[in-house]
Amino acid sequence: SPAMSLGILIAVVTANARIGQEPANGDDCGKGVTCFPCLGSTTALHTTELAPQTLGMLNCSNQTQIHVGSCQSNKKGLIATKSVQSAGECCAACTANADCVSFTYWDQTQCHLFQSVGQLSPGSDCVTGAASAIPGPTPNPPAPVPPPGPVCSDCPNIVLMFTDDQDLTLGGWGDDVMTKTKQVLQGGGVFAVNWTIHTPICAPSRAELLSGRYFQNIQNAAKSPPQTLCGSGAVGHVDLQEKVYPHTFVQELRLQKGYATGLFGKCMNGGCKNPTAMNGAFDRWFEGTDYQNGTFYDNESPGSTFHAAGYAGGYLTSVIGNKTIDWIKNITATNPSRPFFVYFAPHAPHSPATPAAWYANACPNAASPRNPAYNYSSPLFHNLVARQPPLSLSDAETIDELARKRCQTLLSVDDSYTEIVSALEDMNLHHKTYYLVSSDHGYNLGQHRLPSNKFLLYDHSLRIPMLFMGPGIPQGATIGYRGTNVDVGPTIIGLAGGVVPDGMDGQNIAPLLVTSPELAMSATQAALQNATSPPPRPASYHLYYNQGPWEVGTPHALDDWSNTYIGLSGEFSGYGTLKYAEYDPYGKQSNFSSVYLYELFNLDTDPFELNNIYASAPAQLKSTLHAEVRRFFECAGAAQCG
Repeated sequence: SPAMSLGILIAVVTANARIGQEPANGDDCGKGVTCFPCLGSTTALHTTELAPQTLGMLNCSNQTQIHVGSCQSNKKGLIATKSVQSAGECCAACTANADCVSFTYWDQTQCHLFQSVGQLSPGSDCVTGAASAIPGPTPNPPAPVPPPGPVCSDCPNIVLMFTDDQDLTLGGWGDDVMTKTKQVLQGGGVFAVNWTIHTPICAPSRAELLSGRYFQNIQNAAKSPPQTLCGSGAVGHVDLQEKVYPHTFVQELRLQKGYATGLFGKCMNGGCKNPTAMNGAFDRWFEGTDYQNGTFYDNESPGSTFHAAGYAGGYLTSVIGNKTIDWIKNITATNPSRPFFVYFAPHAPHSPATPAAWYANACPNAASPRNPAYNYSSPLFHNLVARQPPLSLSDAETIDELARKRCQTLLSVDDSYTEIVSALEDMNLHHKTYYLVSSDHGYNLGQHRLPSNKFLLYDHSLRIPMLFMGPGIPQGATIGYRGTNVDVGPTIIGLAGGVVPDGMDGQNIAPLLVTSPELAMSATQAALQNATSPPPRPASYHLYYNQGPWEVGTPHALDDWSNTYIGLSGEFSGYGTLKYAEYDPYGKQSNFSSVYLYELFNLDTDPFELNNIYASAPAQLKSTLHAEVRRFFECAGAAQCG
């Protein structure tokens, strides 16, 4: 294994740490680490709860009082959580508790006791009981979809191109990929050189993008660390129904400026399928992530289902590219004066990174870069990284094969991006269209010994491509603003000439981008006259909650209890460019009050984040970093979060 520069530093652990050493058998929970169950189904989290009531004695033998396959939505009435072996044992525990009037047994071991009765939702792994009948779900009829606002005929069109797992530093924006996009879009616009992601995992990142809010302002009540993976892509940590879907920037475009809106590709892990809570934010919905011959949710097909076999080669990125262009042609033919917004979201290069047949032999020399972070670890890092063994030859071969496939899938992304631009040129719409290109986070390809995925605070997971092109934006330029995905929605609203809602945490950086406003559409010009440039942001803010043990017990765990953090990356006067993190496994419920380990890197002298210098850092710097990360963690709204 590579030599590790340990120097004389020691790991920094606070006195109130509650974390034991890594269990020998790889089990993260129950041996020095307390883990918590995931929340119930999304449906159950958002049903109406009933007021506490006095009931008779629960009879565990009375089957009319026991409801198999039903989960109770009653989190405000929760009084105890137990680990039991059967539904009968859970019912007996409720009977023995004087305050308990109902229970739910779920996930084979979890027993929740309640002091009131809530509504039921379907749940195949649940058994619920109470001393009287429990009302079934009585959902209110969905509110009518609000009509779009008056059409803004002098507003620009906007196309957001948003990939899945495309990094900036490991080849995702390398010499062999995105060559046409670099020439057409980067060469014709502004590249943001300091752009990072706020949360390096799929569902929170996409929720932050849609809502313009930091993670702490859209999270749900699930605790960290979880006992199991809480939904795909950490979707189990996000309150989509109440804090995200009703508050998208896309809906602002519809209501304020009358935009036609369309989504093509990936919405959220597990799928969205035009959720009621989104209130019709997207007029056109074409959603799917299967790479080859997939089935798509399509609100214009019979049964809302489209089978891709036989269409555009059946390949995902090509399918959604063609569907996007067809939709733009249709809406502009129907109402040429109506502006449109496109959310074009390929699944590439996300694993399994299946390439199109015509690119199956491309990128023969692609491999993970053997930079200093490759196959590197240190006991001074948090547990997830510190415990990683050296990568084997077999590991390296698997990693390089994944790097090749990622490169191959991005060739199709490159084709689709530039074909959309070309189509808009042919329709004489290019001159009044803004394009934004980005990704939901970076990746790991052996860096810090993690063979795949993201989740880490290090630059290979955080740094992403971000470029802007359109009327009034300079060509072939760069911008140094330290933006994250929470700034994308407010900026799109600003480019559209709209008003950014007070509830968004991100900043509208349109005034920094459109340096020749006389070339912009008149609605954009008018908005810029009343807008002020956002204040400088010396550091970007990052927040991640461990999604549950992933590959724990295998040679290379991908996520574990230790990987919950708040952090910063940016410039600090007198100290240079720094990366800072506070790790607290219980951070979601403790509000990071029980930090067990700190990491600090000087990115000017240590760009690959190898040497944790926190122990030797000056006390004043530590105080400054802690105060700044707390300011971000406690902020809400653009005024506080600037």
